[in-house]
Amino acid sequence: MDWSKRQPIDDWEVDLTEPLDWRLLRMSEDEVNVLESELHLTVPDFLRRWLIDNPFRNFPEQTRCLVCNRDRLISENVELRREGYYGRNWPENLLWIGDDWAGGAYFVDVTEKSAAVYWYDWEEGRGDIVLPENSERHEPEEFIQYIAGLSD
Repeated sequence: MDWSKRQPIDDWEVDLTEPLDWRLLRMSEDEVNVLESELHLTVPDFLRRWLIDNPFRNFPEQTRCLVCNRDRLISENVELRREGYYGRNWPENLLWIGDDWAGGAYFVDVTEKSAAVYWYDWEEGRGDIVLPENSERHEPEEFIQYIAGLSD
C-alpha cells in the first residue's frame, strides 16, 4: 500500500493530546474494527482483548506501553509507515501499540502465528528497518509482568 497518499485519518478531526491517565483508556469492539480497516490488518486476538480491557488499568503507575485509543493508534501507525522510526523503515506487518516514553517502541507483528509483543529501542536498534528479530520479544503474559516490574 502507498502510505504517502492521503488516508482517511488525514481528513478526520482527531484529538491527540495526552490524556491525564493512560490507564483509563479502553477501546470498543467497533473501534478495533475501524483500526483494522484503516490499517489494512488483523489485530491478534490477545491484543484485541487488551485494547478492549486494558490489562494495565490497575497498575500503580501510568504506562504508555499499550495505547487504547483508536485515533492515536491509527495516526501513529500511518506516520510510522510514511516517515519510519528514527530513520528506520517500519514494515506494514508491524502494529505500533505504544512506547516507553524514552524512544522505545512496543509493537506486534500481525503476521505471526504465535502471540508476542516486541520492544525496539531507537538508540540500540540494529539495521535500517525495524524487525522482530532485531527486537526484544515477550510472550503476552510475560509482557504484562515485565511492565509491572518497570513500575515497581
